[in-house]
Amino acid sequence: MKLSCGHKQYTGKLLYGAFFVLALPCLLALLAQNLKVPFPAYQAPASGIALLVIGLILMVSGMGALIAIGQGLPMNAYPPRHLVTRQIYALAPHPIYCGFVLACAGVSLYFGSASGLWAVTPLCALGVTALVWGYERPFLLRRHQHLAHPWLGPPSRDTALHRTGAMLAVLLPWLIAFQSIKFLGAPADAMTPYLPGEAEWPVWVWSYPVYAAAYAIVPLAFLLTPMPALQKLFYRGWVGIALMTVLYLLIPVVSPVRVIAVDGWLARCLQMEMTYAAPYTAAFPSYHVVWTMLATAALAEKGRAWAWSARIAAFAIALSCVTTGMHTSADVAAGAAAGLLLCRIETVWRHMLRITEWLANSFRERRFGRIRILNHALYAFLSGFLCLSLVLALLGADRGIWAFCMLLFALIVAALWGQRVEGASELQRPYGYFGSLIGAIAGNAILWALGLSDWLLLAAFACAAPWVQAIGRIRCLVQGCCHGREIPPDDGAGHHGIVVTNPHSRVVCLSKLDGRAIYPTQLFSIIGNLVIGLLLLRCWMLAAPIGAIFGIYLTGSGLLRFVEEGYRGEVQTPVHCGLPIYQWLSIVMAALGCLLLCLPVMAVPPLPDVHWKPCLSWALSGGIAAMLLMSVDMPDSNRRFARLSG
Repeated sequence: MKLSCGHKQYTGKLLYGAFFVLALPCLLALLAQNLKVPFPAYQAPASGIALLVIGLILMVSGMGALIAIGQGLPMNAYPPRHLVTRQIYALAPHPIYCGFVLACAGVSLYFGSASGLWAVTPLCALGVTALVWGYERPFLLRRHQHLAHPWLGPPSRDTALHRTGAMLAVLLPWLIAFQSIKFLGAPADAMTPYLPGEAEWPVWVWSYPVYAAAYAIVPLAFLLTPMPALQKLFYRGWVGIALMTVLYLLIPVVSPVRVIAVDGWLARCLQMEMTYAAPYTAAFPSYHVVWTMLATAALAEKGRAWAWSARIAAFAIALSCVTTGMHTSADVAAGAAAGLLLCRIETVWRHMLRITEWLANSFRERRFGRIRILNHALYAFLSGFLCLSLVLALLGADRGIWAFCMLLFALIVAALWGQRVEGASELQRPYGYFGSLIGAIAGNAILWALGLSDWLLLAAFACAAPWVQAIGRIRCLVQGCCHGREIPPDDGAGHHGIVVTNPHSRVVCLSKLDGRAIYPTQLFSIIGNLVIGLLLLRCWMLAAPIGAIFGIYLTGSGLLRFVEEGYRGEVQTPVHCGLPIYQWLSIVMAALGCLLLCLPVMAVPPLPDVHWKPCLSWALSGGIAAMLLMSVDMPDSNRRFARLSG
């Protein structure tokens, strides 16, 4: 007996809702119970209940608005018919997701669960962020052609109310991220960045009002600057949150405050500030300097007098960070460098896009009889070279032969995967990332079964993989694979795309997108993989468990690939149930990573003494193998695996 279309849709909605309402919370609770994290537990029942109630209110309000106004259900697979911009959606973006994350944090605080607070809640936040940017945003742009800005979001109107909303939309997430880093405590290998004798420098208490002026200048910048400058400040602030949070996680620095030797009301105020600053993490680079530079740069656009006053204020506040003893001179110098970068972030991004577009149009070839060498051979070589270099630097040169075998496994299975999933007459030898992942795992399993390897080798490959992927994406740019789709006019990001016109690029010869602005998805991937690679190396330095190495890599790479795939435009990618196959695989990859985080396995070993000659020999062999397989072909042959591109 066949089910009717209505019965199938009803069953699908029921199963979809049951998963998110019942199954997902239970799975997250099991993850929190079985996962061990080396971070402090905080039990605060009152705060936990407050966050839980706020989260539930946001979730129920969001669901009610989607049902009543959107005339549909709060389900991505069965979306409402109308775009909802009223009620709670006029106040906050994505209230259901924000409420869910707040509820997770509230439950974790109520029960005092360290794993719930430091693992499950961040994973939920990253997961919903990936869902919004990798699926919902592209879907809404295709369906409704525009996106509304809620009150807590980018500045849309020049009113005090909307300016306040934009300010809170930046400063509240900043406060959460900043305090979370502090609550993590000092890392085990923390250093103090004092210059010789700096710890004994006197504290000039009278300079504290200058230091505290930043607390007034930053809100004033949101309220007083012209609208174009306010929009820059909003996006610079969000980029700063991401950049500074990553830096605080990567750089093990603690900057103790200096001792106050005098008394008085200013000294007491400064002492309260110092007490609040403990533990003295999240200080290098100095956020005080960064926010001051961002705010004064925005105020400087009001005119020449404002510009000079802003520069003087920024210099005085940066100097007061040292004179008050709140920061070291190294904190201030690093903060000034980070602030300068963020104040020029638009220019930096334009240069990155220009380089990306040049690479995307740089396809060249050199023939030697029937053999062709493509000009991305350099990047293929560097990816293989760097892969074995990092693996052997982490484990030692005695594993060179087995690391080389695993690299070959990964490359061969990547080609087989690409041929099976994406094979087409125009590209006889495509390579697939998920194939390389399966090949590395299978190769290590075979070596392990033969008693020739252990899971440490695979963990080292996981640490090297993001760096290999980042360099490999440069090859993708030249080749034209993994490219983005055309940017719609109403995206607001049209000037953030690249244009490819090289006739040999797959963007032109396969997807027919020549001369059109497309998303620079390879650049997105490069930036994301560099962050994941740095975090994994940091975990290795801290002797993290192998399960954590695997879990962080698979979860981070899965979420990154899900977002990247939402903007890719390769016509040969299969689509199933409304999602590209690679988004489905990314979901499986991220879920598997969450499970591997719970594995109670051995910690990674300390770094060995590196014998550079054998390491260099194996690294060169790996680079040459990758170059021959990924950048050398026979373009006149139609045999399987003979040709890389048209």
